[in-house]
Amino acid sequence: MSGSLLLKHASWALGASRYFPAWRAVRAFLSSFGLMPFMPPAIQSQDLIVRVPGRAVLDGFSLSVPAGCIYGLLGASGCGKSTFMNACAGLSMFEAGVLSVAGRAPGRGRLDVGYCTQYDSFYEDLTVDENVSFFGRVLGVPSALLEPRRDLLLKTCGLTEQKGQSASLLSGGQKRRLNVVLALLGQPEVLLVDEPTVGLDPLTRKDLWQLLRAVRASGTTILLSTHYMFEAESLCDRIAIMAQGRVAAEGTLDELRDRFVPNELVRLSCLPADPVILQALAARLRASRLAISVVYEPNGLLVSCPDPRKTIAAMYAFLKETPESVTLLDVQEPSFNDVFFLATQMTPEAGNRGAGLA
Repeated sequence: MSGSLLLKHASWALGASRYFPAWRAVRAFLSSFGLMPFMPPAIQSQDLIVRVPGRAVLDGFSLSVPAGCIYGLLGASGCGKSTFMNACAGLSMFEAGVLSVAGRAPGRGRLDVGYCTQYDSFYEDLTVDENVSFFGRVLGVPSALLEPRRDLLLKTCGLTEQKGQSASLLSGGQKRRLNVVLALLGQPEVLLVDEPTVGLDPLTRKDLWQLLRAVRASGTTILLSTHYMFEAESLCDRIAIMAQGRVAAEGTLDELRDRFVPNELVRLSCLPADPVILQALAARLRASRLAISVVYEPNGLLVSCPDPRKTIAAMYAFLKETPESVTLLDVQEPSFNDVFFLATQMTPEAGNRGAGLA
């Protein structure tokens, strides 16, 4: 399986040029060498508002996704990732704002957008080949193009050997890849992929990542939603961190690190981690200018500071006078988890997911 997915970017792009529009094949070939001609954004939203009874799921959501990249939407469950995906696919109405996908309003030009939802989008009682043929006809793919396009996509997605197999007998990873095949049948300029690796084992997840990189190398823009920090870090060219229906931060991984973790980090873990004591410690650090920002964690604090030696000394002196038992107090190399927590400034009330801005 893995060998079929380890395609060189240039060879995939040139192979795809037989069945994909010429301009996109040229763009794909240039992208295989790290070059990209100027293109308007593949997805553009401005002040988008989507409501459900009782709340706004998207509340002034603005985003610009460059063409030809894998763009990650990262956020906790319920932050609006799938809602924005549905809006891009024309499946969710928005109350206000502007949204264009592949240069058009959502719902128009259905071949321009492919959508891999969180759930299987095929008929399990049909074979892989029958599913591809059926959805190809639904999408209006000409008969002369359907067979070569099917063979190329099945080969790229590592499903050639499963061509005559019932979809119900596919593994979880194979089902995800069949979703990708069906989403690519219409030669979309934009591929929407909603949390594609939930529940997959590490090896299958890695194979799917390789597949998405190959799709990106063909010139297709991918908008991928995930709540896995490591997935966004490993796969995405740019990332938008979402919180409370808006973009909390956006950029490359390095840009986000430079913006939110420009200083040293000190991590404190203690027991019983009394919130009153931790709040008093955070206030002391801010008042003495030993902390730039402080984030509550389940059993302690994450402190961004200009001088970790002085900060650690002050924290230790403060905690000595309390019932707290320190289990960790040290300088930490910032992880992408730390960037996420600092960017979203999550609160314990936002789902008790383990962080809150102090």
